Amino acid sequence: MDATKTISENSACRAQASKTVASNYRKTLFAGAIGNGLEFYDFAVYGLFATYIAKVFFPMQSEFMGLLLAIATFGVGFLARPLGALMIGAYADRAGRKAALRLTILLMGFGTVMIGSLPGYATLGIWAPILLVVARLLQGFSAGGEVGAAVSIMMEAAPANKKGAAVSWQIASQPIALMASGLIGFLLAQSMSAEDLASWGWRIPFFIGVAIIPVGMYIRKHLDETVEEVDVHASNKEVMAELASTYKMPIFLTTVIIAGIAINQYFFSYMTTYAISTLKLPPSVAMLAPVLLGATGAVFAVCGGRIADRFGRRAVNVIPRLLLIVVAYPAFAYATASKSEVIFFATIMGMVALNLMSYGTAALVAADSFPKKVRASAYSLGYALGVTIFGGSAQVIFTAMIHYTGNPNSPVIYLMIGNAMTIIAVLAVLRKKRRAEALVAANG
Repeated sequence: MDATKTISENSACRAQASKTVASNYRKTLFAGAIGNGLEFYDFAVYGLFATYIAKVFFPMQSEFMGLLLAIATFGVGFLARPLGALMIGAYADRAGRKAALRLTILLMGFGTVMIGSLPGYATLGIWAPILLVVARLLQGFSAGGEVGAAVSIMMEAAPANKKGAAVSWQIASQPIALMASGLIGFLLAQSMSAEDLASWGWRIPFFIGVAIIPVGMYIRKHLDETVEEVDVHASNKEVMAELASTYKMPIFLTTVIIAGIAINQYFFSYMTTYAISTLKLPPSVAMLAPVLLGATGAVFAVCGGRIADRFGRRAVNVIPRLLLIVVAYPAFAYATASKSEVIFFATIMGMVALNLMSYGTAALVAADSFPKKVRASAYSLGYALGVTIFGGSAQVIFTAMIHYTGNPNSPVIYLMIGNAMTIIAVLAVLRKKRRAEALVAANG
């Protein structure tokens, strides 16, 4: 009788422990995704309303130059990413993921409030664009440290057979944020006059984004830390010294992986501006692009992570990107020539599906190439460099390519090059990992 009771109690304890682990895992996934989602929401909203921001902060005689300056300011935020990656990433490796994640979401929110509340050029003169740049720099600094800490805690908290799925949720937060920004933009375009939307309505989405910050702060405060004392460095300087001495090549390969992905991501986020300025679609129709692309991307990001957990990381990284390289230009050219909104959106949705299916697995491959003790800072730095150099300049390059070549399909060529870069770098990382594992096995 006592033995039966003991067995029953042990089973109940194990069941409760299993529920607790599952609950902590889900909480970690949500906490990691929410900050990255907010980051991408801010960037998506800025890109979505770039034409309106240009008129408020950069009133130029040439509409093209005003738009180019507004998009350039969008890119300025990327300049602070490497510094944020080093400082906050090293802080995450030294003080833990939780502390770093709470700091990044707070800084990100402050930058968002600044953009939403700044008076325009008509009120502040030259100080208006200067303060806009400061806000974007603050957002970029926080985003630079956010991604490494978030990816690290999500993959470290996940069981061995669910790491792809875990990281895929961090990636899925990006298209979900894109979808939310597009839905809000669509509703505003439908409910407001063009004059009100241009003068003050574009500010509303920034304030909506700030509302998520208290929730994110609370959840991140109650996470289980994944960094153990044995992995902790004594100072940020010690972390940076180890990165410089040991991990230059893995950081370079991570940079190349993310560079190609960044070109893809900002190509798709550029589609609203493209639809308005190049295809001359009504804003209410163009604002639907992020909604459709976000829903597609979120579904395929999660599917890609689960497929990688079951069938391996190599195929999921290579096959979708090869397909994208082959079909991108003819499909996009046909979509723009058709003058059909349905064909255009369907084509972009297909391209997004191929990109997002392998995005999470590529991020996992890169992050997994570093040991836990430097993972947050090393991945943050590689990610920041890739996004800064290639993502930060992408929309400027797209706009300039269309303007100077006269070819509305020219940005797709840049997207194809980006996909080739990512494939080559991912295969190099996987090959290096395979050799290291073989060497360990040989030495017994």
